Amino acid sequence: MIPARVSFPLAACTLGLLVAASGCGGRDRLEIVVGEVVFPDGRAVAGGVVEFDPDGPGGRPARAAIGSDGRFALRSGAAAGAKAGQYRVAVVQLDGDPAITAHHHHRPRVHPKFGRFETSGLVEEIVAGGRNAPRIVVEPLLTTSTSPRNAQPVPSGN
Repeated sequence: MIPARVSFPLAACTLGLLVAASGCGGRDRLEIVVGEVVFPDGRAVAGGVVEFDPDGPGGRPARAAIGSDGRFALRSGAAAGAKAGQYRVAVVQLDGDPAITAHHHHRPRVHPKFGRFETSGLVEEIVAGGRNAPRIVVEPLLTTSTSPRNAQPVPSGN
């Protein structure tokens, strides 16, 4: 039997370790999110920014640069990752982005409707403790044509 004067400090220490291990403050935990942005045919979107806007209270916006291979790693401010929850997603490409300029003859641009949360229609769920590797599919900007069958991606140009 452990004397009472030893068991109380031992119990307090054990309780403290259990609280710390259980993730005290876990609601602020950031989940690592590494994904890709592609066109419907599977080609990578080259350059731009992907933005995640929390769809509910207590969330935090997250964003990432899209590499020339279409891949991104979300950040919430200076920290890597995003809080678990549902997000509206926007994909923005800006003129002058080196990844876009380098590939402007080979890859189409993203349709502008994907640049606004209200019009993109994109929603992603970040899962606590799960694998978060979203594959975001966006449509290319098409030339004006009388038939969608004849529409061609518009190359970005300077």
